[in-house]
Amino acid sequence: MFTVNLTAAEFTKALRAEKQVFLNPRNARPLYFILNAIISLLLSLGIIMNVTATDKHKVDASDTFLKISLVTQLIFWLFAFNDNAVMSFWLGRNPSKESLEVGDA
Repeated sequence: MFTVNLTAAEFTKALRAEKQVFLNPRNARPLYFILNAIISLLLSLGIIMNVTATDKHKVDASDTFLKISLVTQLIFWLFAFNDNAVMSFWLGRNPSKESLEVGDA
């Protein structure tokens, strides 16, 4: 999770497409890192709660906690996907081709 979002921010900087994304890379990198860290901790906590719970009520609570964590992760990943798709649409070209040209320069 961490490397995909951090790479997307660097990719945006390499294309000089800071104006075509929802969050500029300077703000996106720390935000993506913090959100990924929080989501990873929430998922880990939910899994630990689920494994160690013996009471039926605690198992149900941990299942709910895991579902909330997964929905949060899904929303975050949809936002990241949308950001990349919109950037590609606004640029009007294949970003992979452009990144190769930037790398050669």
